[in-house]
Amino acid sequence: MHPSSIFHTDEQAARDIISAHPLATLAANGSEGPVVAVVPLVWSEDETRLIGHVARTNLFWKTLEKTEPSVTAVFHASDAYVSASAYPSKAEHGRVVPTWNYIAAEARGRLTFDASLEAIKASVSLLSDRMEATRESPWAVSDAPAAYVDKLANAIVAFEIQVETI
Repeated sequence: MHPSSIFHTDEQAARDIISAHPLATLAANGSEGPVVAVVPLVWSEDETRLIGHVARTNLFWKTLEKTEPSVTAVFHASDAYVSASAYPSKAEHGRVVPTWNYIAAEARGRLTFDASLEAIKASVSLLSDRMEATRESPWAVSDAPAAYVDKLANAIVAFEIQVETI
């Protein structure tokens, strides 16, 4: 599958997909080959960066922590298999094949980690605030005991991707 002129590929549509479907597959090249992580990402307020965090035990962090790699984040919306039998032309000439329809967006940029408690709390708060915004009684990081939040924060590391292309 590949983008082409027959598919909808404008940047605003991709930004909308990213906002509506924040779970991304991140891919980067480590010293021993590709590494991936599946994490939710949210836009910074100015929508120039994608913000997220990973567990300190995650191979993605362990492999890339001392670098600032280029990464690709792939966001998946809906998808469906399309049988060749769905095409009326199958009965006419048989020159049809099955395909897969999907909606996805990609963002590429430079990844930087920040292991400071301040950055970690900001990342978790931003994600929670965005995901909870439409709930009747939204949960906030401040709802949990501070000592508990600090303990859990020590198990993760924040990062951001300075988006260069979408």
